[in-house]
Amino acid sequence: SRYRLKAEACYTTDGTLSIRVNGREVATTRGNPLLSLNSRCNLLTHTEDFSNAAWTKSNGVTITANSAVAPDGATTADTLTANTTSGPSVSQIIAASAAQYTFTVYLKRDNVDAVTVEMIRAGVGYFKVLVNLTNGTTTQQDNSAGVTAAHSAVSVGSGWYRVTMSLTYTDARNLTCLVWPTNSAAQSATDRVFIWAIVTGK
Repeated sequence: SRYRLKAEACYTTDGTLSIRVNGREVATTRGNPLLSLNSRCNLLTHTEDFSNAAWTKSNGVTITANSAVAPDGATTADTLTANTTSGPSVSQIIAASAAQYTFTVYLKRDNVDAVTVEMIRAGVGYFKVLVNLTNGTTTQQDNSAGVTAAHSAVSVGSGWYRVTMSLTYTDARNLTCLVWPTNSAAQSATDRVFIWAIVTGK
């Protein structure tokens, strides 16, 4: 006789990954904030190495690779330094379709209390969020894209925050995921922030 196994992977509304066999859960990321990334797959590349050419460094920003201890305990987090007040940032572009996209990044305060995280819809506009890295609050800074977006920051320990932004695309156009090492509304050339592991998925 034959016995058929049905294996599936699914995500719950809180971003937990559940692996099930014949409807029974056999593995999960529940309770592990580093794995519960609220994304089905990562559409970005080199997401723990911001010195890689896959990341565009704009307007003077510099990367110091492997300069801080990451949330997982390894020394793989990078330092972003502004160097200018002309919009310094790191970014990567993906080709997006009509779907909901979630952008997750781990950030930790170095010498600046608040930094800007941004999603840009090509040809439409941008959605900016100011993240306070001392208390974990997030505040909408700008919404020229005219979208409805959710945003939050959750502490994962040792001063690190998991910052999440979600927005819904209604058509196919490029999406840019961008992090400033400064507050875009009050920039300083000396501002620095620790960064680790960006995930963007749908």
